[in-house]
Amino acid sequence: MRTRKEMGPVEKQAKLDAYDNPLEDYLEMVIQYGYVVLFCAAFPLLPLMALIEIIIEIRVDAIKICTLTRRPYPESAEDIGVWKIIISCVSFFGTITNAGIIVFATGAFDDCSHFIIFLSFLVIEHIFIMFKIIIDVGIQDEPDKVTDGYKW
Repeated sequence: MRTRKEMGPVEKQAKLDAYDNPLEDYLEMVIQYGYVVLFCAAFPLLPLMALIEIIIEIRVDAIKICTLTRRPYPESAEDIGVWKIIISCVSFFGTITNAGIIVFATGAFDDCSHFIIFLSFLVIEHIFIMFKIIIDVGIQDEPDKVTDGYKW
């Protein structure tokens, strides 16, 4: 009987640690999205820095999933679940936060009375929320190609 000196690729992968759960990866991305959405008006370079970090993060996660852990078991899902609600809430509060940063922290309304400053905050905040709602309604969740692909 002949013995092998090296393990095959399947055996090597079976010896790797299990890929626990994508929850930590999702949570990390949502937290970063929250920082960008909530504080973009305070630091306008934040989206660019976040984009660079996300590109690096995608590569690091790919290396982790492809070489350091076993392949995750594929599970079907209809959508991203509760993460959609969380992202929507963060986006909504981001509109309010950015309006507050623009009105109260930039100094653009320093010469106005408190009533005018508060009224300006409400107007800008409502404009941001209307813009967010228009985008939510105007952009489909599923492209027509995907919807057509389900009909076979």
